[in-house]
Amino acid sequence: MSNLDQKIENVANKIEFAANKAWKKRSFRIVLILSILVDTFLSRISLTMLPAPNLHNTSCVLS
Repeated sequence: MSNLDQKIENVANKIEFAANKAWKKRSFRIVLILSILVDTFLSRISLTMLPAPNLHNTSCVLS
């Protein structure tokens, strides 16, 4: 293998490493954003839920 081939392979390995690192960082950001959105959605749903009505005897209430 010539010196030029070694340099080309070395540069290709560095590019591949940088691409993998960037992809992992991007994937982490996507997961983080999705988890924040789900948390926000669930907290808003739970705040707007009305409590279940109490079952009671209407004859006692009206008298």
